[in-house]
Amino acid sequence: MLYRLPCINDEKVLREYIREHHDHGETSISASLGLTSSDYSEWVEKIQRNALTGDEAWGKSLLYLCFDQDRLIGLLSIRYELPKELSEKYGDIGYGVRPSERNKGYATAMLRYALSVCKEKGMEKVVLGCYKDNLASAATIRKNGGILTAENNNYKGNKISQYYSITLSERKPGGMQNRIISDISKYIFVADELQKVDAIFLPGGSHPEQPEYAAQLYREGYANWIIPSGGLSVKRDKWPGVRAKAEIYDGDYHSDCEFFIDALLKNGVPASAIIGENKSGHTRDNAFFSRKVIDEKGIEIKTAMIVCKAFHARRCLMLYQMAFPDISFIVQPVHCYNITKSNWYITEEGIDRVLGELARCGNQFVADIKNYLK
Repeated sequence: MLYRLPCINDEKVLREYIREHHDHGETSISASLGLTSSDYSEWVEKIQRNALTGDEAWGKSLLYLCFDQDRLIGLLSIRYELPKELSEKYGDIGYGVRPSERNKGYATAMLRYALSVCKEKGMEKVVLGCYKDNLASAATIRKNGGILTAENNNYKGNKISQYYSITLSERKPGGMQNRIISDISKYIFVADELQKVDAIFLPGGSHPEQPEYAAQLYREGYANWIIPSGGLSVKRDKWPGVRAKAEIYDGDYHSDCEFFIDALLKNGVPASAIIGENKSGHTRDNAFFSRKVIDEKGIEIKTAMIVCKAFHARRCLMLYQMAFPDISFIVQPVHCYNITKSNWYITEEGIDRVLGELARCGNQFVADIKNYLK
């Protein structure tokens, strides 16, 4: 993609860009900085001035037109000198994609580019915000390593916004090539573009982020079924307890599935849409025991989503693909233990968990791979 500042000659393509939004019933143009209410030449001058000398209150900023070949795909705003109070209210990065080009990976690419610019500008962390009901934008942010830090109505009084933090600073891994870190990160941290599916699978766990996100996706119409899975881990003799929000999820849970179901119900998912599996003791069981209960119910699933911990994504995908070879899967990760694609190698816990997953993605599949040779 090509990213550049607007110029006077761009007025026609921008007017077409605005018209497409209006034709889709959208009056607000994301990341446009007042384009629709300004004289065009004055707007261009403002954007170029902000890039060169900055604004007294907002500092220097960049507003890029984002092209794929000759087609304007979206707008990208990078506010890399915002004071803290403005950063926490408006976010350091804003972006928008024209309606006809959404769900094609452009938003992810644009945000990834913006993060690289922020890093070049010396930023160690960025804040991004989106409305809570904008699940596609939230998924894009999480895919790029965003950690949910706050929910409030400071941006717009009648709507709840979510704020995410993405860490940009990196500790140089002593004696290791950055390529090694990059390759491991790309392999383990699977994250796909959000799209509608028949069902959502929830591999076992005790973090509320998983069922809460799955419930939000269900309420927004992204799936018809949710299949939570998990009994008692083979590593434990009793259920460990809820990792967070115990004041909300206060049941006497004896399994991952019991906790997940209660969390789903409390977050607006009807019992009729939930198919639970409470016998599994590890991830392989999550997948294959879920297959058993689905077959027993006689439900046909062609497309599905896995909502799991981010560092658990690759192994979950491998096992669910084996259990359901005819289903097309996507992965929507949630971040737990503050371990993300961009920071896992900075802490000992992150290294242990991610490299542990890398090892299990090998040693737990030896027999499966050898079966292909027979």
